[in-house]
Amino acid sequence: MADGAFAKSQNVDIFSQEGIARINYLPVAYSGSAGNAVTDLPTQFEIDPYNANIIYFCDNSRDVYSFNTSTNTVTKIGTNKGNQIKVWNDYLIAIRDSSIGAINCYGLAGGSWSTITGLNGVAGDYEHYILSSSKDGKIYIANNFTNTTFKIATLVEVAGKVFTPSDNTTWTLSATAFALPERWKATGLSEIGRYIVVAMKYTTQIVDREIPQTMFGFWDRSATTFDYMLTQSEYGLGNIVSMNEGLYVTGGSQGNIYQITESGLSKIAQIPFDYDSGNSILIGSIGEHSIDWWNDRLVIGVSSEDGLYPAGIYSMRNGVICHEFLQPDGDDGSVNDIYIGGVMSRNVNELYFGWKRVVSGGATTYGIAKVSTSGYRFPSYTSYLESGFYPVGAIDQKKSFNNVKVQLARPLQTGEGVRIKYRKNINDSWTTLGTQDYTTNGAVSSLSFPGIHNVENVQVRIELTTGASSSNTPYILAVYLI
Repeated sequence: MADGAFAKSQNVDIFSQEGIARINYLPVAYSGSAGNAVTDLPTQFEIDPYNANIIYFCDNSRDVYSFNTSTNTVTKIGTNKGNQIKVWNDYLIAIRDSSIGAINCYGLAGGSWSTITGLNGVAGDYEHYILSSSKDGKIYIANNFTNTTFKIATLVEVAGKVFTPSDNTTWTLSATAFALPERWKATGLSEIGRYIVVAMKYTTQIVDREIPQTMFGFWDRSATTFDYMLTQSEYGLGNIVSMNEGLYVTGGSQGNIYQITESGLSKIAQIPFDYDSGNSILIGSIGEHSIDWWNDRLVIGVSSEDGLYPAGIYSMRNGVICHEFLQPDGDDGSVNDIYIGGVMSRNVNELYFGWKRVVSGGATTYGIAKVSTSGYRFPSYTSYLESGFYPVGAIDQKKSFNNVKVQLARPLQTGEGVRIKYRKNINDSWTTLGTQDYTTNGAVSSLSFPGIHNVENVQVRIELTTGASSSNTPYILAVYLI
């Protein structure tokens, strides 16, 4: 089951060791203390270029913060300074509606913003997506600049002048660099090769039109029109990350993941939910960067308002999808609303993401979650894999299996356990076949459970646990019905 031959998963790592499934790491929550708390959903993260302990984030209330990860201290940088942020050269850039803010990252300790004004205007209450280009060193800013036309602008320092954020003569903002096609508004920016790639949705410039279509424009940074465009029949695609000379994009309501190259666009995977129920998932609302690349796999933040679960962090490699992390308190989104905001790979050992939990009839909480590869594992049988739902017999020739066997890649260790469940119909509750753990069975690597009898169809679920505050995990190699 570790090779992707499963229908659903939760809190499982199938990528770290090929062919082996195991319990994943437990995200650690940071919410802050009184007067220093996370007060809305964090939607974007950036890394400080000078201090390895500092990351920046903005939230849905359009506030910008610095987060000292060594002291777990969050400091608001000014008030209402931006819902889009980017570290560029030595500066943290923030954009909100009609202003651009900049602050020098060097020595930043909660410091103050300089507002860049008089730049032929960022205008209107729109998301102004930012791309810091690795190709030409420029900042590209998308969307409304005149209240009538959506555009791409570039922000550059004026050559030969000593840069000061508050001195507008040292900035150049080319607000007429490139106009988007009429009534199309940017939902994301990235780059591939020599092209800036703009994801766009259709709008009347007063309200968005949720037509099932996303257009991707390829701009060579100098022409007055797109060099070429691609269209996908799905609304809301805008979460984009670049890797290996290709782009990966998602964000629609059906959990589809696409790859974009200079030769075209292709669907490569879909997050496994029951979309026929009429429900939809959320992958990054407007302005949220809920996608990144971590340890040779794509990681995606998936929210749910409709009881589709598990919400949390999914990952993909080579077309195989796996649910890796719930938000820190373990709520899977089956009852309450769970929102995942920004996602950021800080290094090979740390992943950060923003979360929001709305309890039905109760409180709303927010926070930042940190995943560490040196952390503890999920306990209490909250990690599982479900097989596909397989036809194995017929109404007049039902099938029986005498045993269900589980093969481990190493013997059970302290605190570890495996539980097997099954069901005969897709909407049935699960029936438990049995549980085997280290305390009862010892350091065994071959587990045998009672059989499943007289079935036309069958689906199997394998649940894993470890001890509280433990880094142990069972190593699942294979599950057999014999």
